[in-house]
Order: sequence, then C-alpha cells, then structure tokens
Amino acid sequence: MMFLCTHPAIDPIMRTPLMLQTVLGIDASRIASSFIIKPSTMSQRLTRVKTKIRAERLTFEMPDAEEIPDRIDSVLEAIYAAYGTGWDEAAIADSPRRKLAEEAIYLGRLLLPFAPHEPEVYGLLALMLHCEARREARHDDEGNYVPLSEQE
Repeated sequence: MMFLCTHPAIDPIMRTPLMLQTVLGIDASRIASSFIIKPSTMSQRLTRVKTKIRAERLTFEMPDAEEIPDRIDSVLEAIYAAYGTGWDEAAIADSPRRKLAEEAIYLGRLLLPFAPHEPEVYGLLALMLHCEARREARHDDEGNYVPLSEQE
C-alpha cells in the first residue's frame, strides 16, 4: 500500500507524509512535528495532494519491479518516521503510539522481498532492531531517559 503513495505524479516531498497519514493513520499535527513545520501547513499540504489525486483521477497501482528502486526512498522515510514516532513512547504501556515502532519493524521486514538488493532496506531494519533491543534500558524505573553510555 505504501508503494501506491509513491505515484510519479505526487510531489516527492509529500509522498512520505501522505503514507504516514493514509496508510499508518498518523494525524497531521504529529506528522508536522516530525518534519518540523506547523501543523496547519502540513494539513494544507496533505489536503492539496489529496485534491490533486481526486482531480487528476490518479490510479494507484503497484509499481513494476524496475520502478521499486526509484520509489523506495519515500517508503523507507515513512517507515523510519513511523518508528521514530513510536520510539519515544514504546516503553509506555498505554500509549496509542506504542505499536508504531513494532509496526515499522514489521513493515521493514515486509519490504525485504520487494527490494532484496537494496542495502538501505537492510540498514534501516538493522537500525530499528538495534534500537528496539535497547528499549528496556532507555528509561529508569521512574520513566526518566537513560543515556546510552549509562545503559546496561
């Protein structure tokens, strides 16, 4: 589904936010904070891209195998943004974003068969798994962040 949001007619800058909102269900204000812009600006941009999709009646089809390398960067950006969104709150049991980190890892694994010769896919998955392995050590018993140099 994420590859469908990488249609060539969609502005490359908006592909990742579009995936985050339409595929992963992240709200525009949270997406805006990831991109360090105002929530109203992100909402307007997402509205414009959706309007363009409707107006031009863009059809979304899975790209051919030859097209995947050209589209993979946006998908990797969205997966990493989802992981980053859930990373801070992964240790909080009742956080609604806790599952985003797990979903991002799942998506990273799911992406491997589509791009088996793309080192960035392996690198992103390795980074997320490394960070996830350290999850329990990132916070002390009171919930305070523990720097990497002090983690066990």
